[in-house]
Amino acid sequence: MGESWLVTDPAAEAGSIETLPPLEGWTVVTRADLAASGVAFGPEARVAITTEAAMPEVLRRLDPDRGEAIETLKDKVAFRTALRDRYPDLDVRDVTLDQLPSLTIADGSRYVIKPARGVFGTAVHEVHKSTDLAALRDRISAEVARGAEVLSASALSGDTLIVEPYIEGEEYAVDAVYTMEGDPIIVGAYRHPMPHNPAYLHVVYHAGADVLSDVYDQALAFYRHLGATLDLHGMAMHGEFRLGPSGQLVPIEVNSMRVGGMGLGNMLYHTAGIDAFHHFRAGTLPDWSPVREDDHLHVFLVAYNGATVDTATHRPDWDALRGHFDDIVLEVPFDHRRQLAFGVLYARQRPERLHELLALEFDGLFVAE
Repeated sequence: MGESWLVTDPAAEAGSIETLPPLEGWTVVTRADLAASGVAFGPEARVAITTEAAMPEVLRRLDPDRGEAIETLKDKVAFRTALRDRYPDLDVRDVTLDQLPSLTIADGSRYVIKPARGVFGTAVHEVHKSTDLAALRDRISAEVARGAEVLSASALSGDTLIVEPYIEGEEYAVDAVYTMEGDPIIVGAYRHPMPHNPAYLHVVYHAGADVLSDVYDQALAFYRHLGATLDLHGMAMHGEFRLGPSGQLVPIEVNSMRVGGMGLGNMLYHTAGIDAFHHFRAGTLPDWSPVREDDHLHVFLVAYNGATVDTATHRPDWDALRGHFDDIVLEVPFDHRRQLAFGVLYARQRPERLHELLALEFDGLFVAE
C-alpha cells in the first residue's frame, strides 16, 4: 500500500491536530522532528500536512514531480494559467504591492485582490473604483506581516498581488484526496455562508444533502481535470469555489497536501463517520448516506475572539455560545490569548437555526475575568 505520512506543527494554528481521527496506518511526525531526520518522500508515499507552516519542510523532501505541481498550485497566477483552457473567463493579472495605488479600476467593476501566495483568507480584499488603494496597500502590508509571524514566505508573501474579477455566487469548499493512480476522491463538501460581521469571515461552514447536490459532481470533474493537468497522485487538496449565476462551479484557489484547516476537514469524521485519512490511505469512496439522509446540517464553527475585546482581561462565555446550537457533537477549546479564536465546534443544526450562528457577535460572548 505504500507509506502514509502526516506532518504536523503543534506551534501553528489550533484545531487540525486536536480533532484528528485515529490515523490507523499513518506515521505522524512533527515539522521539527522531520527537519532533524533524514526522511525523504518518494513517489509512492502518501503525504499530508495539518498546516501550511509544515509545507516548506515537506517540499524539501518530496519527489520533484509533485513538488513542481505544488509550486504551481501555491502561485495563484500560475494556477489560473494552468486552468485557462477550462475556465477561459477566469482572468487574472499580477501587480506588486508598490504598484497597487496606481491600479486603474473602471466604473462598476469589482475585483478581488490577494497575495499571490497566501492562505486562510489573509490580506484578501474586494475593491471597486472608490477604494483608497494607497490605504489598502498599507493594510495588506500589515496583514501579511502579522501572518508571517506564523507562516513562512513560501506559504504567505505580499510582494506580489493578484487582481481577479469578483465572482458572484455562494462560496463552497471541497476536500479531495488523490489515489496513487491519480483518481480523486471527494472526502468533504461544505457551503461557506457569509456572516453578518465580516471580521468573522470563516465562522461557519456546513455540510448537508443540498451541498452535495449543488457541487459534488462539478467538484469531482474539476479535480479530475486538475489531476490530469498537473499529474497529481498521493496527495490531499482543499479547494475553494464559487457557484456562479450560470450554475458553473468556479475554482478560486486550491491548497495542496491538506484538507480544510483548523479542523474543518475532520468534521465529517465526528458527525458522519467519514474519515478523510482512512479513505486517502485505502483509496476508497466514503458512504455519504449519513449526510444525505440527515435533516440537520453538519456545522463547523470557529469561535472567534471578539473583534474589539481585550483578551488580556476577558474570557469566553462558553455557556452563552452553547445556547445557539441544537446538538453539539464536539467542542475543542483553544487558549484565546495565544490564538485568534477560543475554539472550534462540530454540531448538527436545524437549517432554520443556521442564521443564529451567522449573526453571532463574539464581543458579546466574552466576560470580564
